[in-house]
Amino acid sequence: MKNRKLSARAVVSLMLSAILFCMPIGAFFANRTNTIEVHAEDTAEQKTESASDAENTVTPGNGREENSGTDTGEGKTENSTEGTTEEKADKAIAKTREFFESLGVSTHLKDYGLGEEAVDKIVKQLEDHGMTRLGEKGDVTPEVAREILTRAL
Repeated sequence: MKNRKLSARAVVSLMLSAILFCMPIGAFFANRTNTIEVHAEDTAEQKTESASDAENTVTPGNGREENSGTDTGEGKTENSTEGTTEEKADKAIAKTREFFESLGVSTHLKDYGLGEEAVDKIVKQLEDHGMTRLGEKGDVTPEVAREILTRAL
């Protein structure tokens, strides 16, 4: 295969794609303290149904806490808030990758014929064009960009 130079436009496009791929993770970290709780009110019909179920509900202080470890998984969703920040971030990355791949969009640079040498060229182009402080807060340096691109291989 012929060696081809990446144009500045292609370099910027690849870098932006990598950054956009990682934005949900950044948003997760940036907004984790800005959450609110929202509760919907039950209808009268739902209240009578839930009253009969309340006897079996595990709530703090009702003496049934020891049974909470035997959960069968029913009623659990994939939007669990359990786990460390790193586990949540890994789950968000996996879900984002799964979403893009379900659309037929590859999430690895190697699938586009790019390898480690392309990462070096992209980072050099960023430095040559003075793009050394990227991102909303300017904290995406060429070193961070290299790490992002290397993980995307």
